[in-house]
Amino acid sequence: MLKTVELEDALVNLFVESEELSELSEELLDSLDTEGILQFVHHHAEPVYAYRTDSEELSGCTYRGDMLFTVPAIRITQVKDASCSEPLEFSRTMELWLLQDMSFAAVACVRVQDGERGFTSEYRTIRAREPSQFKPVIDLNYDLLAAIFYCLGQLKSYIPFPTYEL
Repeated sequence: MLKTVELEDALVNLFVESEELSELSEELLDSLDTEGILQFVHHHAEPVYAYRTDSEELSGCTYRGDMLFTVPAIRITQVKDASCSEPLEFSRTMELWLLQDMSFAAVACVRVQDGERGFTSEYRTIRAREPSQFKPVIDLNYDLLAAIFYCLGQLKSYIPFPTYEL
């Protein structure tokens, strides 16, 4: 029960910037299955690494650096900030992660990918941990927040998974 309260508090804190969004948050919170979201996050969260490389080639390198968070997390959304694609695909995204401890983090990710050789390299850094600091990093506007709630509402229906006692 405590974890569901923590999740609801974390979601409400995303909406502190605007009265209009605060009213929307109450409406959306009532429609969410917070216990289902907790179960989904507990089952599907994975370690997030500050630096990660993957290669499909036999002679390629697969490497994981230090963990970015102390607990596993699940990426809720990402917003592409910049990209180019010649000769390698380069992108910079801002990501919003929900951690297993029911807190959020805004993360910047730089990715270099060579599709022909199956090589990907990602570097992530935490840009903000408190929703009040997210504004310069990720613009949590009405559409994005509604999408986040929609995504959270749909999580449980994607894949069947065991139920955990939390």
